[in-house]
Amino acid sequence: MKAFAFLTSAFIAGLGGAFYVHYLGSLAPRALFDINFLFTIIVAALLGGTSTIIGPMIGAFFMTFLLEYLRPVLPGAERYFVYGAIALLLYMYQPKGLVELAQRGFQRLRKGGLT
Repeated sequence: MKAFAFLTSAFIAGLGGAFYVHYLGSLAPRALFDINFLFTIIVAALLGGTSTIIGPMIGAFFMTFLLEYLRPVLPGAERYFVYGAIALLLYMYQPKGLVELAQRGFQRLRKGGLT
């Protein structure tokens, strides 16, 4: 079971790395180990939910969507401040991630509504 879990996590990480290198167009250590990129990966995993497989994917989608949504509103570097503030607040008030928030919401809907 441990070998299967390791194999699955290595496959997902390798697939993500392959897609990222294809997106970049070349393989260079400066591009792959940039501190901003590594920070973005860690924040996406924390916001999505670290105890699930789908959590970091949801966190990455949310963070990318948020950054691109803020681009026309705040075209300069201010959007990174808002981006970081939203990420910090979300992590402070929802430490188990967006997946846990979605699961609680679905449980409330099953029990009979949002009241």
